[in-house]
Amino acid sequence: MNRSKPLMIACRTLGFAFVLSFASTTAAAAAPGGNANCGLHTLKGRYAATISGWAGSGPGRVAYGATGSIYLDGRGNITGSAVQSIDGTIVPVSIVGTYTVDPETCTGDAVAPGFGTFFFAITENGKGTLIVGTTLGTTVTGQSIRQ
Repeated sequence: MNRSKPLMIACRTLGFAFVLSFASTTAAAAAPGGNANCGLHTLKGRYAATISGWAGSGPGRVAYGATGSIYLDGRGNITGSAVQSIDGTIVPVSIVGTYTVDPETCTGDAVAPGFGTFFFAITENGKGTLIVGTTLGTTVTGQSIRQ
């Protein structure tokens, strides 16, 4: 079986999951009834992030993990780099994307074109995030911590 196509899809999808995990670590946990203090500004600074799980489905499914560092500018922009392991193949990746934050729930979404989409929950007033990949065909979760 040719694994190059699933690996490329995994790389793109999981790279984005990595971005989301960084974004998630920087948000604050929502209090019951919402927290009007959450916003793009809650996620600002450099974050260490890690994600893991699976990319693809069925017989083409492969193990995935990534660790890296991203910068969130407090205005919805993400930049950074990571190292991915896709079924044991190491792939460095540059990360460029955007994020949004719902001020009532202290949750948000991240998008990195060519990598994927993610949902995240902000923890400890922006000191971290919990993330889940929302790109079809992937199952990844992770977290991030402000450095």
